[in-house]
Amino acid sequence: KSCPIGSNHQRSMQAMERGLIWVLVVIALARIAAGVSVRKALEGRSRGAGTAASGLATRVAEWRSFVDAEEEDKRFWGGQWPALEADLHGLQQAAAPEHRGRLSGGTGAGGGSSGRGGVGGPASRRAEPAASAVETRSSPAAAGGTSLASASTTLRSLCDAGKVRIEELEAREKDAKRIYHDKRTAHQQRVAQIEERFANGTFSAAFRANETRQENHLFDYWERVRERQRVQYTTSLKVQQGLLARAESMLEVHDKTTSGKVVSIREQGDASADFCEQALAEVHAQKMALRTFVQGGA
Repeated sequence: KSCPIGSNHQRSMQAMERGLIWVLVVIALARIAAGVSVRKALEGRSRGAGTAASGLATRVAEWRSFVDAEEEDKRFWGGQWPALEADLHGLQQAAAPEHRGRLSGGTGAGGGSSGRGGVGGPASRRAEPAASAVETRSSPAAAGGTSLASASTTLRSLCDAGKVRIEELEAREKDAKRIYHDKRTAHQQRVAQIEERFANGTFSAAFRANETRQENHLFDYWERVRERQRVQYTTSLKVQQGLLARAESMLEVHDKTTSGKVVSIREQGDASADFCEQALAEVHAQKMALRTFVQGGA
């Protein structure tokens, strides 16, 4: 017969073995689960660090692009405003009072001294410059001021240069708009990516806030660049178009004068002189703004 005590002891040992096995299994499963959690955490940190590094690289590239754009603006407008200022002075010279006097007199009503009002009347006073102009047309030095041919040459040069400059301004503005549109689109995409990574748990709330703040701060620079470009473009285009219109109008009068037709440039000369005075004030203001910008202002 088998010993009951031995059988009981054997069963007890088997039960203990089974219990120990279950304990070991539970411990092993716990360690595996812990390992998975740690690995996931490490992977999450790795993704977050990679994303942060990628964001930093993007911001550095954007900053360099921004600096390059500012330097190009300084270079372009640093040459644009002085050139436009010189053209306005050229138009001023062509519209100078002594030059207008010879033109209006040289093309006044023929035989003006016998016009209505008699000697000393309005007609004779208008005719007085005519006699002087006819007498001195072959001697510009005697009349003082720029000769008609020289003024016409200046006006033609202003017209040619003005057309080229307007085309250049419009092409530059078109390119500036395209660049700004691309920058704004890229900015919106980066903000959307930040929100997406916050939603999937890659970014913490604090990291999301920091990334968004830096992204918006960088794009604010582009907003200021674009606004400065817009102001300079609209101002220079307005001045250049006005200059071209007045130069073409005065040149038309010059051409009629040389062909012997009766015309007057006095009113156009006065209007051109007034325009130049106002335009030069605007150009000087833009030059001062550019100087402040170059020296590190807003």
